[in-house]
Amino acid sequence: MRHAALLLLTILTGCLMPGSRSETVVFHAFSSPSGLADRTQPTLYLPRAGVPAGLRRPTLVIERLGSVLVQDSHRWLAPLESAVPEAVGRRLTALTGLPCASQPPAEDHFVLHADLLRMDVVDGLARLRLRFRLETSAGERRHESEAEWSSPLATDEPGEFVAAQSSNLDKAAASLVSLLPKR
Repeated sequence: MRHAALLLLTILTGCLMPGSRSETVVFHAFSSPSGLADRTQPTLYLPRAGVPAGLRRPTLVIERLGSVLVQDSHRWLAPLESAVPEAVGRRLTALTGLPCASQPPAEDHFVLHADLLRMDVVDGLARLRLRFRLETSAGERRHESEAEWSSPLATDEPGEFVAAQSSNLDKAAASLVSLLPKR
């Protein structure tokens, strides 16, 4: 018992040694344009996105040709399940003027479901693959598509990966504009 207490004290002392520091944690978020809704209707409701199990974590995961790099000191500011639809919604508001919401509004609205299928690096490109489904609030399907976008990636730095994926989200949102009501 005495040895166990001494061992525990030694371990805790080692963890709390002055001068020993943990690695700084850096939080990342997708960049997004600032745009105010200049229309009141219809609201576009974007529920949480479907995300593969390997990406459902706070740490930044970069998959490259079957190998996975988990960046322990680099984390997402918000879960990808909410960060992806929020980023797409902000872009759509900036492009169309439509209000976007993360909670279903009471009035008639459109629902844009997003599923993140891939977010990885292939041949020096940050790749993003999404599936979208646009419905009315009554459940009438208006459009369904799956597409992939890529942006150049010069280094393996996490910040550059996030910036490239932000650019891919710009392209993804732009591809949806023609499906939404015009100004």
